[in-house]
Amino acid sequence: MKHSIRVISCVCIFVCITYIWYITNQHALPVDQPTCIWSVSLFNQTVIEECHWKFDHYVASGWERFWYDNIDALQKNVCVTLSKADQMSKSIRLIERITILQQSIFNKSSISKEANELFSQMFYRLECSSGRSLLVAQQIEPLVGLLRDPLTICPGFNQTIPLHLIQNEEDDMQSKRFILLAPSAPYINFPPTGSQPPWISEKHRRKYLFDIGSSYFNGNSALNKRGSAISARWFYEYFRKNSLQFDRIIAFEDSELLPKTAWQQLPDDLVTVYTLINVAVIRL
Repeated sequence: MKHSIRVISCVCIFVCITYIWYITNQHALPVDQPTCIWSVSLFNQTVIEECHWKFDHYVASGWERFWYDNIDALQKNVCVTLSKADQMSKSIRLIERITILQQSIFNKSSISKEANELFSQMFYRLECSSGRSLLVAQQIEPLVGLLRDPLTICPGFNQTIPLHLIQNEEDDMQSKRFILLAPSAPYINFPPTGSQPPWISEKHRRKYLFDIGSSYFNGNSALNKRGSAISARWFYEYFRKNSLQFDRIIAFEDSELLPKTAWQQLPDDLVTVYTLINVAVIRL
């Protein structure tokens, strides 16, 4: 039961860090419509089968279970715990692996032994009208520490981590590189025949970023200066540099923003894909 709360936990956690990510079809499908329709040859006849992807279950990694089982004590000493040698080693290994994965998207099944035991897993099932079924497991970052980036959120860590993992001062507090977005996440099929990607890892899917509590794109009202509360801008710059661009960014903000300022801060390539809804999500 305790490991089945990932979906609820994710909602709460992503609201806290201001982001929800998902991949969707170019045109949204009604809930009663198939996510895919396949033509299958069966006994020399062509059979059309409808298939739907469904969330099946979630498996927390041992590292996440450690935090979950001891959260009452650990939440009072998060940075002290993360600074311990075993926790620091796991953070470094996982960040190194995730940053490599983030450099490409929509790869074929690619789960490897590198830091594999540190990842949690989301399981999705493809169910077809013919009775055919396929289970796919996809890696996801574990719920540990302060979630955004275990190597930058606590003070003093730059003195102990490898130089190539140190973020510049501007990005330290806003770094969210620990989040492994679905297009970059390795997956594996059960049974392991062929290579059928999960529904959120196919090339024709569009990439949406929902920013809940967005503030201004620059994090403040200045036109040419980044503030400490950048949100969508961090994702936009980091992932564009690495592997992907978002097809849509939809930002929600409760505090009243100056429309002219909000739009003047946007890069030219975001003007047609950025939507600002100056209302809190909870009020919708």
